[in-house]
Amino acid sequence: MYQGGEGKHVCRCRKGVARYIVSPIAYLVYSYFIILDYLLRIKPDVVLLDITHGVNYMPMLTRGALAYTVDIYLLVIKRYFEALFK
Repeated sequence: MYQGGEGKHVCRCRKGVARYIVSPIAYLVYSYFIILDYLLRIKPDVVLLDITHGVNYMPMLTRGALAYTVDIYLLVIKRYFEALFK
């Protein structure tokens, strides 16, 4: 059984009870790390975001995290190429 909403959550499963805290900030920080890791691994030329559905704040935060992380990725790549060709 899952009790939703922002704040503290309780998930009852076969092995017992798990308690965890969920917030938009935790989702945003996790998104930064996941997106930057993915960008650094695959080194894309183009990044497309398809938000056809989402829950509450997730589409808005995902778009913001992607824009911010792509900026960081471009700075990292620019510095790498500047160092490479000097």
